[in-house]
Amino acid sequence: MNIHHKNMKNLCQATEAWIQTHLSDLGIVEFGCNFLDLKDNVYLPMTSGYDQYCDFISKKLHHNLASRIVRGLRFWSPEETVFQVVKSHLRSDAYNPASRMYGIDWTIKTDRGFEMFCAVGHRALQPHQINALKHWMHVFSYEGAQIKKSKPKVLLAIENQPSLAEKHINFDELDASEPFLLQKAKFGALVLTGKEQEYIQLLMLQRPYREIAAKYQVTEVAVRKAIHNIKCKLGRPHMSLPEMFSELNACGVLGACMQIIQQY
Repeated sequence: MNIHHKNMKNLCQATEAWIQTHLSDLGIVEFGCNFLDLKDNVYLPMTSGYDQYCDFISKKLHHNLASRIVRGLRFWSPEETVFQVVKSHLRSDAYNPASRMYGIDWTIKTDRGFEMFCAVGHRALQPHQINALKHWMHVFSYEGAQIKKSKPKVLLAIENQPSLAEKHINFDELDASEPFLLQKAKFGALVLTGKEQEYIQLLMLQRPYREIAAKYQVTEVAVRKAIHNIKCKLGRPHMSLPEMFSELNACGVLGACMQIIQQY
């Protein structure tokens, strides 16, 4: 085993322990970051699962990182090689063996290149968990910077640098992906569908009913009916919008929605 792989094996073990400590409550079982320094032309693959890392490198998936760079979150497709590689090494959920794997990329542009965070789990993240994940991403970024300084043997040369450099130049002009796929979530005793949460977000931004209806290609009546249903869930079907927002704020819904709006 050469010095790079010896260091990577130790790094993967340390990262796995870090995930167990900080991210297991979010349902994340695999986490890592591709630190891409375009100025020094070096790449730090900081991840958990050494065998998975070896598979990733042997299939030369690090040569094609530019194709995965988008603004916002990018959800992995089951047809992608990276999805299949990770799935082949992932242990099934002991509590729900039939659960499906999901994976996301969350790429951040830096002055030196990119930090492409990757998270994998058996259940999709809920909106109110995004802020916690964002916090641990910042912590992980700091850890990566320390590793880059203290363990230069884990660094690799960047492959396909021109494509990554072009992405860096044009990153702010890239079409943003759907920032977050809202799913049914529970806020205390209140359960809201993903669509209901999306409507709440748009109402927080003071979007009129006709604009919301046009965005989702439904009638204004359908939008009003959905809002009325939210009020019914809160136990007061005839309350005003300000009163509804007050109730939602007390349940923690507005805070979760605002975190996503502010991020994107």
